[in-house]
Amino acid sequence: MVRVDPRSNQVAAKIPIPGGFQLWNVAADGRWVWLENVDGTMWRIDATSNRATRLRATVRWASTSMGPGTLVAGDGMVWAGSDRELVRLDPATGHLLARLPWQGQAGQGFGGFGGGVGTIGAGTVWYASQQGVGRIDPASNRLTGTVGFTDGITSLASAGGVLWALSRDRVIQIEPARVAGLSP
Repeated sequence: MVRVDPRSNQVAAKIPIPGGFQLWNVAADGRWVWLENVDGTMWRIDATSNRATRLRATVRWASTSMGPGTLVAGDGMVWAGSDRELVRLDPATGHLLARLPWQGQAGQGFGGFGGGVGTIGAGTVWYASQQGVGRIDPASNRLTGTVGFTDGITSLASAGGVLWALSRDRVIQIEPARVAGLSP
């Protein structure tokens, strides 16, 4: 792993990651940079010391799946997603806080190809898949609402209390209070 100084565009540090590391995802929040390896192992880099630590928590994949998962960080939360589960980590310790089922086969819940895409915003965690967007309540670590999309979601972002989704050639604005299962 290489850290680049944005002002000079020069390598500021080389951070060793032991083993056959093949990075699939990266997310950052404050002091920490979070990494997910192709084998589901998770790493945390301290942005002040450039020290990498392998976490005990892993993300499990279905044996027939291939494709990148999703790693999101923000608002004091870190979540990783695969085609079969969502995992919540404690940002301070890297310890596992929750595992939620995340079914990847069409017609079995609301998973999809790979781990989907995700974002943190509007006071909650949002994950998308080929079938739609789901809201995960950070207080209970449970899926509390979904919005279905037949086109699939390729990107999610949150700004100003509103969720934005990219679905093929459309940009869709989602009002969080209108997501099925949520109260205004």
